[in-house]
Amino acid sequence: MPVFESSGLVRDIILVLNFGVIFYTLLFAAVLVGRWIKDSKRTLLDIRLVWGIFLVGMSLNTLLFTIGDFYFNTEPAHTFWTKTGYIAMMLALVAFFFAMERVLPYRTGHVFSICGILSAALTIVFPRSLMVYLTFAMSLVTVIGFVLFIIYTRSGTTGDVRRDTTRMTTGFLLAIVGFLGRSDFVYYNLGESVYLSGIVLYVIGLAIFGYVMVGSPAMEEFDWRTHLIRLYVMDKGGVLVYHHHFVDIMVRAQELTAAGISGIQSLMQEAMQSDAGLNHLSIGDYEILFAHSEDFTCILLCTKPYRVLLNKVIDFSNQFQDLFGPGYRSFGSDITPFKPASELVDALF
Repeated sequence: MPVFESSGLVRDIILVLNFGVIFYTLLFAAVLVGRWIKDSKRTLLDIRLVWGIFLVGMSLNTLLFTIGDFYFNTEPAHTFWTKTGYIAMMLALVAFFFAMERVLPYRTGHVFSICGILSAALTIVFPRSLMVYLTFAMSLVTVIGFVLFIIYTRSGTTGDVRRDTTRMTTGFLLAIVGFLGRSDFVYYNLGESVYLSGIVLYVIGLAIFGYVMVGSPAMEEFDWRTHLIRLYVMDKGGVLVYHHHFVDIMVRAQELTAAGISGIQSLMQEAMQSDAGLNHLSIGDYEILFAHSEDFTCILLCTKPYRVLLNKVIDFSNQFQDLFGPGYRSFGSDITPFKPASELVDALF
């Protein structure tokens, strides 16, 4: 960022906008991390913690830049605060990249995380005149990583989650354009007006991004894949015809586990004098989601009762019925014909 030595209207506007970024990103981060702390089933890869750390890093980046540009604008103090701001941003990106690469199915070899760590190290040794090129390079890496994350997320979501993903993407891209627009290069080559427009875009983008993250309950469902455990399909006679493991955990025999869950459902139906099956059941640390079709009951064992998971098990149940329902009675006790259901699992989950 450029140095602002003298007072003036533009300087004051930029200062106010910078502190607006600092305040609201910290506020959004505090809400996200607070929700993560209160969750008894929290994990280090939780999307709320990851985005919270990212927002803290962006807030520190703006704070340190502001200190250097407005208050300690003589050398070597100015370079020290500027480089510290870049390092804060790079480390925030490393946290995001590390979690992203643990979730994405692509074999990235942690190249995004390595780029972030390398950039933080180069920031220390690079002269300030070269920092703009490092910033542009990391911005490109960030956009590529974020696009991969969004494509992966949108491919497995519907409804509110997909809608909010689109909004979050819009805010993030506006913030990236604004971040680049508030660089020294823009200020000294394109003028104050373009620089000021960049800061405004940065504020608007982060506000949209943070508002969607904090205001949408659907955002907690971003990490739905990490909560999948088992999928069972039983016919109406209580016979297990198909099962799929999402993760390896110690459980009883699949047939006994599925039969026990089915028995609980039958007991509840009898107690409630209802022919309708259960949709959701909680047992200890596990959540059990049900979907019913004409000939089968699909049972998803997971750790979070997300709406997106219920929708997916319902979709799976409908497609399983369409694929195997018409002729499954001719299979007898042979469950081999149900193996193609694995393709449905791969497509939906």
